[in-house]
Amino acid sequence: MVVALLGELVLDDPEGGWDAYLVDGDVDWTKVVLTGFAQGANLAGYIGRDQPLPTAVFYSGGCDVADDGTAVSWCYDTRVTPPDNMYGIAHTEQRFAETTAVWTA
Repeated sequence: MVVALLGELVLDDPEGGWDAYLVDGDVDWTKVVLTGFAQGANLAGYIGRDQPLPTAVFYSGGCDVADDGTAVSWCYDTRVTPPDNMYGIAHTEQRFAETTAVWTA
């Protein structure tokens, strides 16, 4: 989906430099900074597990949680994006705040 979007941007705005975010027909994740709130933060964390992001920022999220409020297993997987490139913020009384522990995993 992201590749298709970037392809459309390249066509619609050829002077915009969007082609710099594509390499060999795929997203050049080393140039993409992701940030998200809640579920969007979880998605940024999930992508950062598998892709080398320069920076990922999580607002009230960064990891999915199980029904019992504990972090799901992928949150503890080794990540391609280094922990030093991941940042997060959440309220101390936020439900599931314990998932913030994986920001340094």
